[in-house]
Amino acid sequence: NWVIQGGDPNGNGTGHFVDPASGQTRFIRLETHPALNHNQAGTVAMARSQDRNSASCQFYITKSPMAQLNG
Repeated sequence: NWVIQGGDPNGNGTGHFVDPASGQTRFIRLETHPALNHNQAGTVAMARSQDRNSASCQFYITKSPMAQLNG
């Protein structure tokens, strides 16, 4: 009820981007800034696991304020 998530090539929340040229899974390092927050609906960000640098191709859009995701 609080988020829309997309970008998973497996369609089940477990997929990552695999570089077709090298066959390697690619990840995006966590980037945060105090001015960027989840204090309103419509925030777009990369989805990740508890590993700070695990974002790959999945993203989410908040449907309500989610300040607990800030930082």
